[in-house]
Amino acid sequence: GGAGEEMEREPTDPAPAGSQVETVRLEDQSDDMLTVSWAPSFPDRTETVRFVCDTGAGGCYKNVRTIAKADADGEGRFRCVIEGLSPGREYRVLAIARTTFRPCHGALTMFDTKGVFKTHSAAPEAPERPVLSSRTRTALKVRWVPPNQCGDTIVSFELQTCGASRAR
Repeated sequence: GGAGEEMEREPTDPAPAGSQVETVRLEDQSDDMLTVSWAPSFPDRTETVRFVCDTGAGGCYKNVRTIAKADADGEGRFRCVIEGLSPGREYRVLAIARTTFRPCHGALTMFDTKGVFKTHSAAPEAPERPVLSSRTRTALKVRWVPPNQCGDTIVSFELQTCGASRAR
């Protein structure tokens, strides 16, 4: 451009020094579902937001949903429902924004943030039927396979007996 002309340039470093990036926010939860949301710092420059969630298999993540800019709410928040989770477990959820910012190397810029959320605990399942492992005149020893605790801690079991009728 000539003297006095202003050239419009694409910013190469969109995040101002010291700016805060909002973390993923928990909106709702149950024992098998989390609803999360995230508002990127630059909603007008965000094309999509991809939500990923850990699978509980040693830091492995799975894609949950990619949300287009058109599906964000009026405040620029992207929402995602994550279903099929286990009760009483912590899950790491990442939100990854694909933006239109193009740094000098030409690639699209990605911004991400995460949150850690826990599903509600559910009532523990019933244990398997006890099996008699030994017996004396004054005692019975039983064993059983402990049940799925569903995110809650089992502090005791109650064993009930009933008198057997004697065959005559």
